[in-house]
Amino acid sequence: MKSTLDLNSYDISLFVRKSTNKALFLMAATLGGISFAQNNDTIKIDSNPLHQQDIDQLNLLPITYANQNVKDFTHTEVYFKFKKNEFARKQTAAETTRYGFKTHGLYNVNPDLKIFGNIDLQKYNEKNLAYTLDDTRTDDIEVLHPQYYFVPRASDWSNQQYDINAGIIKNFGGFNLAAKAGLYANKLARQVDPRPEISNRKLSGEIQAGYTLGAHQLFVLAGYGRKDKDYNYYYSNSQLNNIAYPETYMRFNSGFGRVVNRPYLNYGAGYFSRTTYKKAGAGYNLNLENTLITAHYIYQKNLENWFDDEFENDKFKRFQYQTISYQGGVKLRQNIDGKVLRSSLSGYKTTSKNYDIKSLGTNYMNRQRNATFDVNLLNQNDKQFVKYHIGAFAAYNQNRYMDQLGYVDQKINSLTAGIYANKDIDSKNQAKFNVGVGFNYYTALKNELNFLNLSGATDNVFFKEVIAHDFAYNSMDKLNANADVRYILPLKNNKNVVIYTQLRSIFALDNNRNLNVDLNTETTYQVNFGIQLNY
Repeated sequence: MKSTLDLNSYDISLFVRKSTNKALFLMAATLGGISFAQNNDTIKIDSNPLHQQDIDQLNLLPITYANQNVKDFTHTEVYFKFKKNEFARKQTAAETTRYGFKTHGLYNVNPDLKIFGNIDLQKYNEKNLAYTLDDTRTDDIEVLHPQYYFVPRASDWSNQQYDINAGIIKNFGGFNLAAKAGLYANKLARQVDPRPEISNRKLSGEIQAGYTLGAHQLFVLAGYGRKDKDYNYYYSNSQLNNIAYPETYMRFNSGFGRVVNRPYLNYGAGYFSRTTYKKAGAGYNLNLENTLITAHYIYQKNLENWFDDEFENDKFKRFQYQTISYQGGVKLRQNIDGKVLRSSLSGYKTTSKNYDIKSLGTNYMNRQRNATFDVNLLNQNDKQFVKYHIGAFAAYNQNRYMDQLGYVDQKINSLTAGIYANKDIDSKNQAKFNVGVGFNYYTALKNELNFLNLSGATDNVFFKEVIAHDFAYNSMDKLNANADVRYILPLKNNKNVVIYTQLRSIFALDNNRNLNVDLNTETTYQVNFGIQLNY
């Protein structure tokens, strides 16, 4: 594995040459099987983590459940999560504490009508978050989206979010219809100067329509969403927003290294942004006696417009950010001698770029490619007792982040591979324990960073503290380990209570790598607790 950090060279040609990648997107293929794929069998979704893939499928493609017998279920829980970030990217809080309420489920009104939905209400606090004054973090993404304020000074944040979704699945003879709608809202507030207050409101809807003929189902889908974002900030001591105080002077990152001072006309009041989401897709479902195959392809275009203050008018438009993505997957599930084999291959391709209205040009672009394969085997009896569930996965990512005016070009090709397993253990009074473990290994196959310091300045804070720091983090091999323990206590009327705890840890595996960057390689960990009622 080769990593380079070249501060003196930069290939400007990557911004002027024409793209040769007119690619058809990687279509995913999934091989596997499940016993409940039989026409007369019933899908039973319980609290075991192995059913998360079924819930994800329900939320993404509810139309594929139109011809399935799914047992009614409701999972309701309260939870607490604590994360301590030591080994992490720069724009990540040192600590995050979350607690909330969550419920999701499905109900059969009659054999041809199902309703489903979920609610997640969450309060969370962050400690010592620096170099971003926005609402996104680099916990799970390599680079933040462009167009955000930042200061070096770290601070605590107090935040809350609400996520509510509902949908229906209806059959009209051979015609199938599914519809879903969602509401997402959050509010974030920083505790010391500068003090941004951010609120987002997103509404989305989607319709999926299909036709079933025998074992075959063809379907199409279309969706639209809109998110409005209000961004306001203030200083309790206005003198701190002065270039003489670099720790608290607000700068604006417009790309990946391009720093702009005072980008808005109404500087001091904040800004307003509106994002539209449009998507369309199609798919195919094959339902045989012991086999279920699902394939889908989705195109999505997101466009965010930034405006001075609260004026949603083209003459006040300041920036744009567009993302076009293609994603797909194919799944085949098969019952094999009373066991359930599942495997999946999926992928996506996204291209994003910004546009500066005032400068009449684009300076930032990122390209992301992903292919993921997963295979697992389940041995479970008729009473939902998991004798064992074992699996493995691998994910390949190929990402590039380029800023023409920041003179930064970063390429990251990485491979993540892992294994996971869980099983039930009998206990007294018909109760049982479920124990699970998992290990993921990350390695950077290619990680290159080129930067040209045209200004000659020696205090390029954003590059030194964020870009170079995160380049070092992304270059290091990592081991992500997790362990789960669940206690399941049955109640009357097919109900049960689940008490669970989870531990997650991220370890740096090559601490001695010399990249001339001060990087904390102490272990990052997360602890989760929760109580869940299922019926």
